[in-house]
Amino acid sequence: MLLFVDGVIFGTWAALIPSFQQKFGLSAVKLSWVLFGVALGALISMPFTGQVVARKGSRTMAFWAALGFCAALPLLGFAPTYPVLMATAIFFGMAKGALDVSINAQAITVENAIKRPIMSSFQGFWSLGGLGAAFVLSLVLNHGLGVSFLMLAIAFLLSLLVLSSLGRLLPEDPIRQIASPGFSWPDRQSHPITCLAY
Repeated sequence: MLLFVDGVIFGTWAALIPSFQQKFGLSAVKLSWVLFGVALGALISMPFTGQVVARKGSRTMAFWAALGFCAALPLLGFAPTYPVLMATAIFFGMAKGALDVSINAQAITVENAIKRPIMSSFQGFWSLGGLGAAFVLSLVLNHGLGVSFLMLAIAFLLSLLVLSSLGRLLPEDPIRQIASPGFSWPDRQSHPITCLAY
């Protein structure tokens, strides 16, 4: 469910980027800085989230990261100026990065619990959420609804889904056994194809 929420929120943001460009009169350069802010926020939060998940497990972190991601969506919509938009884009990226790390850790926990490889099914829910968001927005934007209102309504509905999912998240995490998570480079004994990927 949380991967579906993740997909809907990111799909909503991606579908509405032209609306933000028009609202703030953004040039290609200014828009690229907003997108960079989202990526920067994710890079900031991912290593920190990995350490929290390793120590505390993914259940609580995934829940709060999902709520934070829901809250970040309308903040983008109601940003009054370009500097505020930049700040909220960084926060949006931080929430996105935290959710990605924690919910994928939770997916590994579920896989280990049921002893079946179902990660592709989880990722399918993310894609379904993104496609669903793009489809719905393509319909409702033709009716003249404001972007800010749409983002607030979507965030509210998704927050209800997140709240309903807490009892279904697994409390134990095998990822806890990993020491000092963060960014790392492959060692010289790694497979050569893996090294080339870096």
